[in-house]
Amino acid sequence: METSGPTSGISRSLASATRTTPVQWQIGQLLQATVTESHAGKVLLAIGNRQISAETSLSLKEGQQLTLQVRSLGEQPVLKIATAGGQAQINPAIRLLLPKQGTLPPLLATMVQLARSPNPLLSPQINELVRSIVKQTPDMQTATTPQGLKNSVSESGIFLERQLLQQQNRAINPAAINSDFKANLLRLVQLVRQWPGGSGQARTKTAHATSTASVTGAQATDERTLAPPLRGSIPVPQPALQSSPGLFDSADELHSGLLRQAEAALARIQLHQLAALPREGERGLLEWLFELPIRRGDELDVWSLRLFAEHRQQQQGSRQQGRNWSVQLAFNLPGLGPMQAQVQLTGERVSTRFWAEHQDTLPLLREHMHELRQALGEAGLDVGELECQAGPRTVAKTAGNQALLSEKA
Repeated sequence: METSGPTSGISRSLASATRTTPVQWQIGQLLQATVTESHAGKVLLAIGNRQISAETSLSLKEGQQLTLQVRSLGEQPVLKIATAGGQAQINPAIRLLLPKQGTLPPLLATMVQLARSPNPLLSPQINELVRSIVKQTPDMQTATTPQGLKNSVSESGIFLERQLLQQQNRAINPAAINSDFKANLLRLVQLVRQWPGGSGQARTKTAHATSTASVTGAQATDERTLAPPLRGSIPVPQPALQSSPGLFDSADELHSGLLRQAEAALARIQLHQLAALPREGERGLLEWLFELPIRRGDELDVWSLRLFAEHRQQQQGSRQQGRNWSVQLAFNLPGLGPMQAQVQLTGERVSTRFWAEHQDTLPLLREHMHELRQALGEAGLDVGELECQAGPRTVAKTAGNQALLSEKA
């Protein structure tokens, strides 16, 4: 994490900061600092007898002790946090979750099948919970409204702990927690683990192999769906799947398969949450990765999204900062095939680009592009470029991936 102030630009809004040129500092020198004030990404640091203002995307608390390293000198020296405790904790967590995570479509297909025909091999509590999860999944009509989309994102699971923290000093709202996707998956995992019908440890390995084989063929239809959601990952389309009949042949197979799919989905949501945590050297970058199950008739589709914002200079030579907001999304719908899109908002100007893997989809997109332009204009936005092209979108290596791979064991 690179801070600002005497790190990458003094924040003039913190009038109490003392602007000094620390000529006694040397490149590579380590400094001990204490956070004395923190608000909205701006902090006041006590370094020796100086008060230094700074900007950071990290969540720092008053009284927090930091070790900073001098990276460069000048009128506004650049410092970097040398004790990256947060980063040191994030990478081991990611490495732990990577072999456990799996895509959502196999679990969604299994739950759709169970919701249609409750399985007598499962306990009534599991069948009821599965039906509840499917029923609470937003449909296309709901998810395309502003409030419906907002609710879908907030209940996607990546904000569960935040909701619990906000309610810790008041009565917990059961409705809000019961509709959260991660909370429901945690309940499902707990019920399946406690289910006596499939608790045979000696048979778990065989059942695990069976459940793995049952979803491998479906996932092989698009190997990109296997990519873990690491920071900076571009969303890729994930087709809806049909559940494997072999998964329901016996209590052990159903138990192990359902448990593995639910645990894999939980691990994937946790990776989404870790992707939102700030990293070193990414000052001003906000990023959220999440996947939304959306009902389409009797099927459950997965809409993958990446929402991020980066600082931009509002005027050349000005220190005032704004943000460029971008939304990347991916989906796979009947009649359209695999598609990706990016919406970018710079000030009041919005631009959109679509990538369609099926050539037959391109004429359909171009035919309706004027409707999109009109809708964006009616929303009060200055419409920039609206483009569509043959996909898939090129996926480049991300800084997040490289940092993880270069981490020393």
